[in-house]
Amino acid sequence: MAFGKVAGSRWLRWALPFLEWVPSYRASGAWHSDAQAAVLSAGIMLPQAVVLARLAGLPAQYGIYAAFLPVIVAALWGSSRQLLSGPNTALCLLLAATVSPFAAPGSSEYIRYVATLTLMVGAGQWLLGALGLGAILDYLPASADLGITTVVGVTIVLSQTSYLLGQTPTYGVPAWEAAYAAVAAGSARIPDLAVAAATVGIGMLAHRAPTLWVRRLALLIALLGGTALSLALDAVYGSATMGFLVVGHLPVGWPALSMPDFGPRMLATTPAMLPGILTITYLGLVQSTVIARTLADETGQRLDLGQEIRAQGLANVTAAFVSGFAGSGSFNRSRAHARAGTRTQMAAVMSAIVTMLAATLGSRFLAEIPDPAMAGVLVLVGVGLIDWSKLAMQWRIGFGQAGLVAAVVVAGVLGGLQDAVIVGVFAPLVGYLSKAARPSIRVEKTQDGVRVHLDGNVFFASAQRVAAVLRSLGEENGFSGRVDVDLRDVGYIDADGFAMLRREQARWQERGGTLVLAEGVEQT
Repeated sequence: MAFGKVAGSRWLRWALPFLEWVPSYRASGAWHSDAQAAVLSAGIMLPQAVVLARLAGLPAQYGIYAAFLPVIVAALWGSSRQLLSGPNTALCLLLAATVSPFAAPGSSEYIRYVATLTLMVGAGQWLLGALGLGAILDYLPASADLGITTVVGVTIVLSQTSYLLGQTPTYGVPAWEAAYAAVAAGSARIPDLAVAAATVGIGMLAHRAPTLWVRRLALLIALLGGTALSLALDAVYGSATMGFLVVGHLPVGWPALSMPDFGPRMLATTPAMLPGILTITYLGLVQSTVIARTLADETGQRLDLGQEIRAQGLANVTAAFVSGFAGSGSFNRSRAHARAGTRTQMAAVMSAIVTMLAATLGSRFLAEIPDPAMAGVLVLVGVGLIDWSKLAMQWRIGFGQAGLVAAVVVAGVLGGLQDAVIVGVFAPLVGYLSKAARPSIRVEKTQDGVRVHLDGNVFFASAQRVAAVLRSLGEENGFSGRVDVDLRDVGYIDADGFAMLRREQARWQERGGTLVLAEGVEQT
């Protein structure tokens, strides 16, 4: 009976981890600090939710919905006290790139595709966490992550060129190509350019303000400033003359239920979308776990990575059914969230509620936000993602690190974020394998014959190199005499390496020679 209670309790904590801290929350005295952090975080979240929804090709209210219930689920089921999830810049770009070839952005069909893709991403992430496969997230080195972040920043800036110039955006093509076409058209609307420039300028000034809260709310202040300028120009010159495109009516309220579509057309296009789905699944978890680990190291919190992965997956599953879209942790929001004094996950729950209330009460203002002001805010976001100091450090470290960053950036700008992630993951693995495939092989003559000393690993990538040395020795003396292969400094031997050594041993024996394998190595 006692064992059943313990097991039941363990499974209950696994399924509902917030039961460990929510019942004692009132007595913890964290309410005031969490509430203060929540208000500040909502001020950061609100403008990002609106503009990132546009970046994903969705109506603005979908960004608000993605910043509400999914954020609450990620906070309650997660283990990090500081991580703040929600719409993510890189994932929004990937969503648009994955779905826009199959449906017009903003259309009902596009929205159904996004819901289905989000459900697949969330289910995949939850499954990775449930199976304890979070170790695959360690295969993205810091230099590759820096390259991907840089690609995201560059892509955002390029993707807003059409809006900055007051032109109709082009979908379904790389951002650099759309930007080139917009500039080559040789036409620009001065009012749109003025509002976008003012938004960027206000944001830069706010970011450098001496007051901390002004710097943290720089994006919101920039959005307010750009919108105010557009309203002023409309009042002076008339809305018909200015012709600003605005967000329009936002039916913000309780999130409407959405239903993923698994009809014949969706199933037919899933194979083509699969690279994008896998990239969003992987990159979303990489960003969330890196942020959670970084903040946990700074605060000394003990982090349950498996729980965090499951929480992000569950949050995206929720988003698929409440008119949201795939999201993940955000470094700038989470950093500000932590520095504002958050003490528990309840701060993220409060932040999501405040964001929804602010969007509902301020929906009339949000409806007046012009496209060039949103473009200006996204330019600020994009430029802010490019960390010049880290890029310079990679260059100083050496060509290898700088070359990886450059390869990721070039692949991402020319081919898209999927290509950037592929290069970022596989280029280091190829580099590692190429080095590991060259074990140290030292041949020494002894009184009894020849001694071959191996130092390194004998596995599928290096087995043929070792075999070539052993065969060369045999051909030199007609496979006569004795060769001792010293394996004491070999780290491990896989099945391919072990089979190769046995084949070479049999070859020597057939030719009348002797090939002896030293003991002291563990086969894996």
